[in-house]
Order: sequence, then structure tokens, then C-alpha cells
Amino acid sequence: MNQKVVIVGASHPGHEAAIELLDRYQDLDVTIYEASDFVSFMSCGMKLFLEEKTTGQDNVRNFSPSDLEKLGGKIVNNSQAVALNPANKQVAIKNTQTGQTEEVNYDKLILSPGVDPLQLPVPGADLDYVYLMRGYSWAKKINEALHNDEIKNIVVVGAGNGIAAVEAGVLAGKHMTLVDASNHILANYFSKDFTDVFEQEMRDKDVDLKLNTKVTGFTNDHLVQTDHGEY
Repeated sequence: MNQKVVIVGASHPGHEAAIELLDRYQDLDVTIYEASDFVSFMSCGMKLFLEEKTTGQDNVRNFSPSDLEKLGGKIVNNSQAVALNPANKQVAIKNTQTGQTEEVNYDKLILSPGVDPLQLPVPGADLDYVYLMRGYSWAKKINEALHNDEIKNIVVVGAGNGIAAVEAGVLAGKHMTLVDASNHILANYFSKDFTDVFEQEMRDKDVDLKLNTKVTGFTNDHLVQTDHGEY
């Protein structure tokens, strides 16, 4: 009987693990369980998609299910791992569409669940107009907003990956405001010798930089509240 390998998550590591196993061994039953309905969106490529530099949203991915199936593997979408039972070598898989849960047996288990975008622990963070820059569904919503002529002003919170959002917004003709608690952009990556140059480039593109500024909440009337005012 073939050994059964269960991989939780179709992110890049999960995909690579499946490819490596199927390439090296002939006696494995490899199945990837993915919580979302799309495999496997590359959030690192979101900026290129938003700037219309890709051939479409569905092509911003590590691989397609058919790529894995050609090698003998299987992938099951809309299937979220909700509990582990290592003693019995079982993982509970919940169908995100029906809500039903089943116990799946395995011989080997690989966890590659990816990450969720960080939602600020402030009032109003769950309002409809607050978008998170990660994942297939959010990429679609952000792209629609960038192409909505009624939307003129966009505030980006976070001057790390948020720089990509600012660039996409500038190219889409939006007025961009960038808010960050640090005293310079990309503070975790570069010293001010470099970021001073980047900041001037952004100001030249009419981006409003609000540094040393902490977000305290979001309001129903589309205001971002901070310790230095509202935007």
C-alpha cells in the first residue's frame, strides 16, 4: 500500500514539497488540502498585477492544479485543516462551502498553511472600505478600486509592503497618502541614507507621507484616525 502524505496549504513551500516527493518517489499518495478556492495566488506578484504588468489575475500563481495532477498528486480546494490528532495520524478537514468536517488519515503530514494579513487591532478595522493587501480575493477588490473613477484618495497604512500599494495607486492616477509609525519608510530594510532618496521620489509624485504617525481607528465616513489627525 502506498504511503499517504497530506500537505496542508498550497502555498509555495507546500507546492515545492509535493513536487519534490512526487519526483523522487513512486510509492506515495500525495494530497494537498487548500482552504481557498484558488491555487495558488502569489501575493508577492500582486503589485505587478495591480500595475497591469501580468497576463491576468489567474496567472499570478505558483502552479495550477493540473500541474500537480500530471505528476500523480491531488489537490482539494475549499478544504481547511481545523484540528490535528498526531497520535492517530489524522487531520480534521472542514469543507469551507458546506461546513462539513471529515477525518483524513495520513502517514506523513506537512504543514504549509501560509499566513493571514495583519488586521490592525483598532476600531473600524473591519469596515468594508478597509482592504488588506494579500491574497486572491483582496487583489481583485483592490484592482477594482484602482479602476473606480469615483475613488480619488487612497490611504495606505504601512511603509513596508505598502510601498507597492502606493506605486500602484500613483500609476492609477489616485492621490496617495502613506501612514507609518516609523520615522522613515522601509524602516526594517534600509537606513535613512537610502530611504531619504526614496521619500523624495515619492513626494515628487505628490504622495503625502505621514511618518511617526500611529493609526488609532477607522470611521464610517471614510476617515483614517491617527494620533496626528485624520486623513
